[in-house]
Amino acid sequence: MRESPALKIIEQLLDAGAVIKAYDPVAMSEARKILGDRIEYGRDMYDVAIDASGLILATEWSEFRIPNFKLLSRI
Repeated sequence: MRESPALKIIEQLLDAGAVIKAYDPVAMSEARKILGDRIEYGRDMYDVAIDASGLILATEWSEFRIPNFKLLSRI
């Protein structure tokens, strides 16, 4: 997690004043150790899309490769 490009992206967005809500199927506890309460944490990949202005996919996890676009369009 410490070498993750996602951390650099999150830090830059936070510096720019963005509100971040993130989800990772494996690294949530490690993310909490590193980022603490500076970001929000989602329950799943669809939870982070609720009321989002944009989405960034910064992972290679296979579950993110083909999201349910019908569900995303309703969020």
